[in-house]
Amino acid sequence: MKKLIVFLVIVAFFAVISGCDLALPNAVQIVGNPELRFSANLDMGELLDSMVEGLFSSHPGVIRCTNTPVRTFIIRQDLYNQTILIFPSEIIDGLSASGGVYTVGAFGEGPIELIPAGSPITLEGIDFGSFLDDFKFLDAKARLYISGSSIVDILTIELNIDGDLSTNSGRSQSGLSGTQYPGLDLPAGINLPFIFDGTAASISFRAYIEEGKIITNSMLSGANVRLEIAVWLPMNLEITGVSGASFEFPPDFFPSGDLFGRQSAADSNPLAEFIEALSIDIKMNSSPFTGADLVVKSGAIEIVNSLSGNSLHFQISEAHMAAINSTFPFTPVLSVKFVQGGRITLPRVFRATEFAFRAKVNYRIEF
Repeated sequence: MKKLIVFLVIVAFFAVISGCDLALPNAVQIVGNPELRFSANLDMGELLDSMVEGLFSSHPGVIRCTNTPVRTFIIRQDLYNQTILIFPSEIIDGLSASGGVYTVGAFGEGPIELIPAGSPITLEGIDFGSFLDDFKFLDAKARLYISGSSIVDILTIELNIDGDLSTNSGRSQSGLSGTQYPGLDLPAGINLPFIFDGTAASISFRAYIEEGKIITNSMLSGANVRLEIAVWLPMNLEITGVSGASFEFPPDFFPSGDLFGRQSAADSNPLAEFIEALSIDIKMNSSPFTGADLVVKSGAIEIVNSLSGNSLHFQISEAHMAAINSTFPFTPVLSVKFVQGGRITLPRVFRATEFAFRAKVNYRIEF
């Protein structure tokens, strides 16, 4: 029955044309602004991974935080982890003269240096490469951890980080190990005034026992001292450059070669044959960029779109589409440009929630 109806419609169509002496059209032109919009739950975490990939190449033991709202990393480094076998003569003589329980300063001596300052230790910086420049970390902090045998309880640690001195005491242990950490903050320890800015830092220290501290013979047996430093590093950055700054996506973000698959300048761009302009909106669960423009550049072509709210808006005008169509190869580089004071905040969970595509179509089909 259905086939019969279709057949009758076709017959009727040609009968009308014949009866009215009408000619069949030799072309059809399609003009409009079609829009396609659909909800999504697309994990875009790999995009953010590509941003931070390689930053910690000099820190193979970097720890990723698994529950923080902002992507956060911990850089942990041992400064000292040894068992002391040789003690200053003041301690040996004091214990001998005091019957095994010696109070530092009892014989007029001052503080006793147990671990002298050695060669500085370098806390390696972050390899920003060409992808990040003129940024500073917000919310970064560092803590010192002092652990070991009972002798740790009477030690004072003088820490020198890039010329900034601090004195620290008190037992604490980070417990940090492996490559993942579930906490929302660094383990309790000694807060340091040091602010990590991404560049390498020079660290030196010495350990001494202050006057009035009590040393016993038992403290000298297996006298182990461990010093650790841990840096809490959320991926929350502010632009410091007066002229702003830029963040470039890795070169392999787009496929290699011409983006439209053309093999030579003589090949046509199939997209430009029927689309005069195109806009793309991607709504996200949060916005990683504030005060920024999304820039696509290939040769002399530069397409700039402002970023606002939780949407990634990208528009290609008619002029840009024409320029792309006449440019070979079109090999775009994607970057985000910021004004001074702009921010990058990379969320740990980053998802696209909606996609919207709108095109200006003008296509003629010849018969």
